[in-house]
Amino acid sequence: MFTLIMLTGLITWQCSKQTIENGNTNSSSSLKSSLTTATNNLNTAITQITETKGYQLLSISNVNTTQSASIETAGYQDSITLATIAGIYAYKPVTYNNWCFQCYNKLFTKTGTSTNLVVELPSAKVFYPQRFHLVTPADTSLPNNFVITATNYHYYFSYGFLYDYNLVASLAISDTAIGNLAIASTSSSYSNYKYASSYNFANGDKISVSVTSGDTASSSVTLSNASSTLFMETVNAIQTTGSYYRERQYILEVGNVEFTRNAGSDSITVYVGGVLQNHAKVQIIDKSTSGGINTLIVGRNRDLQVTFNDSTTTTLSTLLGPSVTALQSLVTAMQNLYFATDVVDYIAESIYKNQTE
Repeated sequence: MFTLIMLTGLITWQCSKQTIENGNTNSSSSLKSSLTTATNNLNTAITQITETKGYQLLSISNVNTTQSASIETAGYQDSITLATIAGIYAYKPVTYNNWCFQCYNKLFTKTGTSTNLVVELPSAKVFYPQRFHLVTPADTSLPNNFVITATNYHYYFSYGFLYDYNLVASLAISDTAIGNLAIASTSSSYSNYKYASSYNFANGDKISVSVTSGDTASSSVTLSNASSTLFMETVNAIQTTGSYYRERQYILEVGNVEFTRNAGSDSITVYVGGVLQNHAKVQIIDKSTSGGINTLIVGRNRDLQVTFNDSTTTTLSTLLGPSVTALQSLVTAMQNLYFATDVVDYIAESIYKNQTE
């Protein structure tokens, strides 16, 4: 019964879409106005995001402070779960140990119980994680104004590339929420892994990134607000030989404008609000010949050239202007998330280490 309902709904949707496509609604002028509006909305959102503390947090650089920052070199296996490190902790250096780079237990003191991992620490330490290595007498005067509340945490790592990682946490500065972070990542080998991360900004905007390897691989990026998708780019590919992939499908959505290219076709299908634009002229410009799941606009190696009905031509990167660089940087930050490895994992490992020693 459920299958029959699903099939009936699908057939109805396809017929409805076909009717619209056959109607006289294929104006390329609507494509130009819609794409201009969509990119303007995207530019506004990206500008607002880059001014937030959340963006600043995601953009911190790597300092390789923990084993989790280089899990592939781990010569042992272990597992840290939320249950083993749950509680309320405060950054409270016990002694001045500027020379001791591994004195994790000198940094955090348990101040209460909780089923979550709640950590209070100075924002000066969070936004500059390399300072975790340097404890000075002045640190005792720093306010613990940054709060990490992890409601889910699991980190299992073993020899080679075998690991399983999960983190869900809310973040706040001086009792003001700056966002929510979620990461789920697993790997059973160098070429078999899944990764997904998302960050909800305080204003309701959300960035999501996912990568899946294997015989059928995919890479996807989505930026949305509370009511709609502002940007979505997806590549689906199949493995050919070794680590090489052949693109099977490319989908780009900017607001209500969708560009799609399927396997075996050089042409690009364009929709505006679900309506097929028969006369749209769009060309994909690849800046790299490597192909595969990393061939994305947000990957800095692809662009789209659009010729409108009035014969004017532009590219998506031109319409986005400086915002395309900010979006690319945001996606790179979401793929690396050094805040997780250099701050959250550092804290989790230091608490765990203190308990097991």
